[in-house]
Amino acid sequence: MNRTVYLDNAAATVPFPAVLQEWSQISVDDCVNPSSPHRLSYELQRQLTTAAAGLAALVTGSDETGVRVIWTSGGTEANNLAILGFAGARSGPLRIVSTRTEHASVLAPLEHLQGQGAKLQLADVHGSGRLDLEHLAACLDGGADLVSICHVQNETGAIQDLVAVRELIDRHAPGARLQVDAMQSFGKIDIDWQAARIDMLSLSGHKIHGPGGQGALIIRDGVELRPILFGGGQQDNLRSGSLDGAGIRLLCLAASQIVAARPQAQARVAELNGRLRSGLEGLTPAVRFISAEDDSPYILSFTLPGYQGAVLARMLSERGIHIGTGSACAAESKTPSRVLTAMGLTGDEAYGALRISFCPENSEADIDDLLDALTAVLAEY
Repeated sequence: MNRTVYLDNAAATVPFPAVLQEWSQISVDDCVNPSSPHRLSYELQRQLTTAAAGLAALVTGSDETGVRVIWTSGGTEANNLAILGFAGARSGPLRIVSTRTEHASVLAPLEHLQGQGAKLQLADVHGSGRLDLEHLAACLDGGADLVSICHVQNETGAIQDLVAVRELIDRHAPGARLQVDAMQSFGKIDIDWQAARIDMLSLSGHKIHGPGGQGALIIRDGVELRPILFGGGQQDNLRSGSLDGAGIRLLCLAASQIVAARPQAQARVAELNGRLRSGLEGLTPAVRFISAEDDSPYILSFTLPGYQGAVLARMLSERGIHIGTGSACAAESKTPSRVLTAMGLTGDEAYGALRISFCPENSEADIDDLLDALTAVLAEY
């Protein structure tokens, strides 16, 4: 095969053509330090204020003013700021509830806080990857200050019902704040900001066809945070560091484009997902789908027990087919995915997992080439 097929869009996406075009036109006006005392900086400050309002409107679906945006270096920093910043602003014992299938950028700071004395409870998930709401309610019964939920699970595409989570919070732990990791959902599926009364939401530029190294934390007014980075006191002293005006501009352009194209894009990736699912069913009786048909259409996870998913992915990559085996952050791990084992998969099933993640620019030929290549590597394995 002499062409590249990229089906690892949950790890990173190729920037939109409009983003690349805009990138080529970046000028000195976009690259000045917005904290400097001259006209170019004042103008950039004004543009960043407008950009923040625009991004907040895209996330919340309204022009409500009770929201602020903190620009970050990406999703990991946004999640860390939400969790550690919230903890830093609290006094007394901290009670946190999350799930067993969160991304490492959420679980790691949560476990850090647990080591410092915070009470952490992790709710179970069903075999589908969806939250066990009864167990979540039991976790909340002891009270909670913060509930952290990933909207769309990055390895499986499982979608959590944020409105149902908020209803349980109101019933069992009123007053608790809801923090949402929306890396795999923003711009791709609906986010119930209003109905779920989300307090903090994290997103990342390279997941939405924007630039790498850019992210944002959207915060509802009334949520108090403390900084986790210290320096010049930028962004109301909540996130020190000189802002990248050009990168923020490109992030917001990507955000507006992906939201505008969402209905058509969702339908397109659903077609590709269905084509691959049908092809895999006819390819081998060994295949077991991890992703349910009503999960995010952007991700299709399946397992081939008896095979090593990492080995298959490398063999496919040698043929120009580039896919994932789960979270890109844990690609070198020697242990089975904790997300998949939390869903009840055996070690053998978890080791055999592959993750295909789509974007609207993928084609039917990409899917057919993947199936042909997978047929060949299974025969060679």
